[in-house]
Amino acid sequence: MVDTDILYHSVPGGAIAYAWSHGPASHPLVMVHGLGDSAILNFRHRVARSPLAATPNLFIDLPGFGSSKFSLDHLATIDRYAEDMADLLMALHLQPMAVFGHSMGGNVAIHLAQKYPNLVDHLIVAEPLLHREHSVLASDIARFDEASFVARRFAMLIRATSLQAYRGDVAAAAFLDPLRRAHPHAMHRAACSLVASAHISLHALQSEIAIPRTFMVGSHTGVDTSGLELSGIPIVRIPNAGHFMLAEQEHGTTYAILKAIS
Repeated sequence: MVDTDILYHSVPGGAIAYAWSHGPASHPLVMVHGLGDSAILNFRHRVARSPLAATPNLFIDLPGFGSSKFSLDHLATIDRYAEDMADLLMALHLQPMAVFGHSMGGNVAIHLAQKYPNLVDHLIVAEPLLHREHSVLASDIARFDEASFVARRFAMLIRATSLQAYRGDVAAAAFLDPLRRAHPHAMHRAACSLVASAHISLHALQSEIAIPRTFMVGSHTGVDTSGLELSGIPIVRIPNAGHFMLAEQEHGTTYAILKAIS
């Protein structure tokens, strides 16, 4: 597989960073990351050695995260990120495609599919936030005002994640480098928006999106999926995985994604 260099697409207040596997394709699997993470830094190399390696993939870093560009003019809300993604996908003249979103990326993908059904033909979401009380990272960030988070709490979050990684936490180790690259203002704004809009994502996923949907959950997280199952949404449980399933169970997660889109 040959990956091109990282490319950029300008949006109001910044630029999306994106990268292809196998070069540009009209119908790729689009992959978008969670809060503080990066699809380019954290997904691309895992996909390259996985069952998804033969699939054309488009890895997206939203403004404020990973390899992207961000200015303080960017709102960094779930809605804004969905608009940013739509702007990129339309600029690339892509056909309707499968979109995989992890955590916050799942919420962004839900809003994208709701507002732009012509862009998405299959939605695969891995533990998006659908109930605000289920959040850990986002809720903890949103407890503080933006100035306090930027001045002190962001550095504390990095130190805590570093300690977890040092103690052998696989998920923390995978998350640490992207987190260090995240823009603290984007982290705070995205976290607040994520918590505030969780119920909107739930309603959209259950009732407003007609395309095929797949919900992925780590077996160790204890996420209640009963309401989604009653809505007819297929649930895929990744054995021996927590929230960061792609890092914790790389093969099982990528195989499940491939099976969902096949």
